[in-house]
Amino acid sequence: MSLKNLWRNNFIRKKYIADKQSNYLESVSAGINNRLILFLVPGFDRVNGGILSIISLAEETEKLKSRHKADVFVCTMPGDPPLSRFTKFKNSMHVVDLQMLLSRSNGSGSVLVHIPEIFVERYSQKIKQLVTDHPGIQWQFNILLQNIDLIPKRSSVECLKEYGTTTCTTAHQAYSNKETEDLIGCSIYHFSVWVSPEKYINNSYEEKRNLIVVSPDKHPRRKEILEFLKGRMSDYEFRVIKNMTYEEYKRVIASAKFSLTFGEGLDGYLIEPVFSGSVGSAVYNNKFFTDDLSELPFIYPSWDELKARFPEDVESIDNAERYSFTNSLQFKAFAMHYSHEKYIQNLMDYYDICFKGSA
Repeated sequence: MSLKNLWRNNFIRKKYIADKQSNYLESVSAGINNRLILFLVPGFDRVNGGILSIISLAEETEKLKSRHKADVFVCTMPGDPPLSRFTKFKNSMHVVDLQMLLSRSNGSGSVLVHIPEIFVERYSQKIKQLVTDHPGIQWQFNILLQNIDLIPKRSSVECLKEYGTTTCTTAHQAYSNKETEDLIGCSIYHFSVWVSPEKYINNSYEEKRNLIVVSPDKHPRRKEILEFLKGRMSDYEFRVIKNMTYEEYKRVIASAKFSLTFGEGLDGYLIEPVFSGSVGSAVYNNKFFTDDLSELPFIYPSWDELKARFPEDVESIDNAERYSFTNSLQFKAFAMHYSHEKYIQNLMDYYDICFKGSA
């Protein structure tokens, strides 16, 4: 076991975090009612798109309490190391132990659990014991499908459905469809994500430097592509996004002229730099992109096309007028899909359906 894992599972650390969680729950326990909305997260203090998305959903859900009448908590996935807060980005949410929270509830009422798709199989193996331990609770489950390539097994979804109403909400419009609904076996609703233009520092061409930020995602052609581009683009620094807080990341992308993502394509490493005044580049993937985005500049049909064209495309817009025009095309297209107003409306619509007929 690594030193990091030894520390995460250290008895003294576990006791310290348990005491912090207990004190927090003690401070709010008088107000805990018989309707809970829970968000499961990994027990690791990291910052990535998935965690940012879940915490944003939790924060915005908490703001909607007057609408859904539920108390909102973020809980570590059962079996993960304990965690009390995410510290690598600004947020208001405490993290608590699921069993500790349920043991302090009144043992009845309804509990809606938002489960990231990567946890569905593990959670489905634990739900029987949770139901046994808390027989008075009416359970509901929602699968947070943030990546269609990670869609859970139908058998795990069916296990959840044995114990409560089960739905699925999506991060991308492209797979919010009947095909996904049939594949996963439950009703699909679209949430989108927290990303929207007003959240970013938007720097002009003159304020940027010859920097290309690169996503940390693994990809079979990553090494080949980067080595080729670095050889052709010696005037540019390539910087992989890693080991930084989210606020540091936002400052870096605001200073970069270009970004390159090796992830699903339509992800934060493409959209957030564009909202920061940069030009984003990716390979089109119809699992995540909608058709209207396929013709945008710097969205390539294949990795071969990106490799062949990217250096010349960068050179062709390396002046204030062309660069600003290219960014504006991308910015307007993404702003049509990602707005805070639409995001909040999607949440409200979902909770209205979820708690329809409930007092």
